[in-house]
Order: sequence, then C-alpha cells, then structure tokens
Amino acid sequence: MANTTKSFISDGATSKEDQASLLTTLVKYTIVPSIPLVAIAIVSANLNLWVGNDTHHFYFELFAVVFAAIVAIYGLLRAYQTKDRFSLLIGLAYLTSAVIDALHASLSYNAANETLFLGYFIPQTWFAGRTFISSVMVIAILKYAVPPPVKTTLASSSSMPLADKEDVVLHEEKPDHYGYATNVVPSQQSSSVARRGGLLDKPLVSLSIIILTIVIATFLTVVSFFTVLPSIVINFPIHRPYELPPLILFSLALFFFYKKRVYRINDVFYKGILASLMLDVYSQIIMSYSANPFDTAHNVSHILKDASYFTNIISLALSSIQYNKIVKQNEQLIRASYERLKAADKIKDDFINIAAHELRTPLQPIISYSDLALNGVTDKEEALKVIDRQAKRLQKLSSDILDVSRIESGNLSYVIEKVRINEVIQEAANSQRLGLQDVEMQTRFATAPNMTIEADRGRIMQVLTNIISNAAKFTKQGFIRIETRSFAELNRLDIIISDTGPGIPAEILPNLFGKFVTKSTGTENYYGTGLGLFISKAIVSAHNGRISAHNGEAGGAVFEISLPITQDEKMKNRIAEL
Repeated sequence: MANTTKSFISDGATSKEDQASLLTTLVKYTIVPSIPLVAIAIVSANLNLWVGNDTHHFYFELFAVVFAAIVAIYGLLRAYQTKDRFSLLIGLAYLTSAVIDALHASLSYNAANETLFLGYFIPQTWFAGRTFISSVMVIAILKYAVPPPVKTTLASSSSMPLADKEDVVLHEEKPDHYGYATNVVPSQQSSSVARRGGLLDKPLVSLSIIILTIVIATFLTVVSFFTVLPSIVINFPIHRPYELPPLILFSLALFFFYKKRVYRINDVFYKGILASLMLDVYSQIIMSYSANPFDTAHNVSHILKDASYFTNIISLALSSIQYNKIVKQNEQLIRASYERLKAADKIKDDFINIAAHELRTPLQPIISYSDLALNGVTDKEEALKVIDRQAKRLQKLSSDILDVSRIESGNLSYVIEKVRINEVIQEAANSQRLGLQDVEMQTRFATAPNMTIEADRGRIMQVLTNIISNAAKFTKQGFIRIETRSFAELNRLDIIISDTGPGIPAEILPNLFGKFVTKSTGTENYYGTGLGLFISKAIVSAHNGRISAHNGEAGGAVFEISLPITQDEKMKNRIAEL
C-alpha cells in the first residue's frame, strides 16, 4: 500500500465520529488495561517471587486446553451459523492450539523429574503454540476482519494515497450476518481492488500460509521431544529470545486491528479479540525474561494466556446472545413486513375490484344510452346528458387514480400563487349547488373579500370540491355550510365545511383519510372509491396544512381545513420539488 509511513490514526480517522470511536477504543481496551499489565510485568521481573512446580504448570495448561477447546467450539459453531470466515479461522486456530497445549501439558507432567528435558521442552512447545496462534491472528485480521466503511469521498480525501481512495470508493455497504454494515467489493471491480491484506487476498496464499504455520508448529512440537533449539534459553535479561517472534506477531495483529478499523464492528466478539491480544502481548513480554521453568515470569505468563482464552469465551458467549437477539428482531421485522405486504396486497385487490366496479358503472349507461339514441328509442338530448354526466364521472375516477399514483411516487405537481380564497370557495360551492333540492348551500366568510393565500389554486379547488360533493351526496335536507376564519398572527386560515347529513360512521372515522376507505349505505358507496379524501389530505399536507373530520354535536359531518396564509421559502421549495 502506498504511503506506508502514514500514521494508522490519521488513516483510520477520516471523520470526527471515527476519531471519537478510535480514541474511546484505545483508552478502554489498550491504554487502561496496559496500566495493570505493566505493573504485573514489573512485579514478574522478580523471578523468585513465585516459584511453582510441575503440578502448577500442568493445571495452567489444563485450563488452557479446556478454554481453547471451548473457544474452538464456539468459533466453529458461529462460523457454521453465520458463514463467517473470521470465526472459522479462529475456531480452527484454537482447536490446533488446544492440541498443542494438551501435548505440552501431558508430556511435561510425565517428565516432571527430568529437569534438563523440561528446560528446553517447555520453552520450545510454548514457542510453537504461541507462534502458531499469533500468526493465525495476523492472517485472520488482515484477511477476514472486514470493518464497516468510513463515510468519505475522494473530494474530501485528496491527501489519501490512491490505493486508499480506491478502497473507499469501490467498497459498498452491505449488512453482514450480524446485521452490521461491512465492506464488500462489487464483483465487476474486485479484480482491480486490493484489500489491505495485499497478497493475503489470494485464498491459495492464505491457505498455504496457514497450513505452513500448522506444519511448523507441529514440527517444533515433535522436534522438542529430542532436539534442543539453539539459544532457547540464554543468560541475558531477555532469557528466552524465541518469545520475540510471537510477541512481534501479536503486536502486528493488534496494530492491524486498529489499522483496518476492526474496532468499528459492532460485535462483542471483536472487542474480546482486542482484549485477548493485549493479554497475549504482555504474556509474551513477561515470558521473554523467564530464566527457568516454573519461575514467576513463567507462571504469570501462563495465567495471562489462560485469561486471554477465557476473555474470548466470554466475548463469544455475549456475541451469541447478541446474535440471537438480532435474529429475533429480524424475524419480527420480517413478520411485520410480511403482514404489511399482505395488507398492501389486500388493498391492491380491493382497489382493483372497486376501480373495476366504478369504471364499469359509468360505462354501462354510456353504452346503453348510445345504443338507444342510435336506434331512435330515446330522446337524443336526454341520452347525451346522461352520457355527458357519466363520462365526467369516469374522467374524475381516472384523474383520482392518476393523482394517487403521483402522490405515492412524489410526482404530484403544485403551482404556488396568490389565490383569492373566497372566490375559490364560492366557485366550489356553486359547482355542487345545481344538484341540490331540499338542501341550502351556505357560505359564511369571516375573511376580507380580497384576502389571498399562497397555494395551488387548482389543487385547493380539488380539495374543496371533494369534500363539498361528499356532503351534497349524502345530505338530503337541511344545509351545507362553508365558513372561513383567519388568524394573521398565526399565519393560518381555517375553512370549516359542515352538513346536516347522516354523519360519518364510527368504524370509518379513524381511517377516513386512508386509501379505499368506503362504506355502503343501501345501494350507494359512502365515499365512492375512497380516493378523494386520501388525495385531499395529501394536497393539504403538501401545503403545510392540516385536515381533520368529526361528527357535529347536532349530527352531520364536519371537516376542518387549516392552511398557511403565506408559505415560507423552505416550504415553497419543497412544494416546487414535489
């Protein structure tokens, strides 16, 4: 990767949020734990402070075997459930480590009286096991620990090396098996984008390195039975120089954990990996100055190794609980989505049935009266009136269906202008007056004759016509009253439309402004297709207004519309976008 000298902090923190996350993780999982671990390392320098024996060592390793086996089982089960390769690699690594620790414990215990043998066998098998587990950690983090993407763009990262820019731009966000966002490379571009692992991106290379590591660890374990490696223990402050390679590998794993921003993965398991790496690093530091089997540094290092394994057990257990909660939440979301789809499907079917019926209703008299007029059976003028009336009904239904489609797609257009609201109300009332017989159409304006509001004239007319026509349809006697009130200090105009009809049925009222809400009264649909009020609410809401309905105290329906007198610039822009 270009610019390898760049600080991993600056490379990983491309946003304030990421910087905060990095700082929090560093303090919580690295700096704070280092304080007691440094103190333990200093105390462990006194090699005679705690001198154990072969029995203590056996139990240390026995715990290690049990803990490693548990981690292996957890990791492999997790990998099976989530198809997570990182967990698979960790599971296999700890399974191999458990085998090495078991050989280490059993053979050293059986050779308890052979001081010379133990002097080289214990350090060599420890070195083999720790080298193996540290190597696998580096590979797992480099290759399979994929963090969520950092929100950044090429424009905001001009100083970023080209390789890093490609990594940011070409990775897309995709939920992993735990429901968290992770990076994936689009298939058409994956050949040209190298992840941060370099050669490790090639599966064959990764597999070869892992196999080679297992072979080397196994070879060193077997060789330790009869061969002494050169300078396995030396008379120097660092008595066991062979502990340095695994120490470097554990430190690299820790470095790449931050470098790749793995700390951003919202999973307890990865926090456990981070904590275990800290314990492993100090375990290796302390073991490097162990001069003899069972001295203080030797014993403390074994305890830290056991603590590292146990930390992974706890994190895997908590992660499993976390995973099960997420699975249940996802199942609930899926069930809820399924129910919504079923409801939507039912609404669609209902709409098709209603629309088919409503379309067929005006078509039938149009066809019938056309035939009668052509055959001279009925008066042509009367036939034309019926055809005209039904054609207009068909036109309105078609317009409503188109408006609903535009509303749901966000494409219903509005033209904001200064509208004389009294004129619009009077025009809407007059359009319905002709069909009334024993019903009086009343208009009561408490607003100035020339008062204007900023609105779409045609759409406001559509809302008023929808509501007044419903009132006219079901009010057989009495009145339909339209009143206005203005509140200049509140920038609000209220329009109240009331009637003396049967009112709105209680079962309809809660969902009155939904789509396809209808109610049959005798042979008539209460609100036709149920689209008019849905459209009306959408139009009023787009004007930053409110519409509501209730039944009056003396009976009849009451609709209240509140509209702003003037639209602010933000609202004008929003309406313009619609």
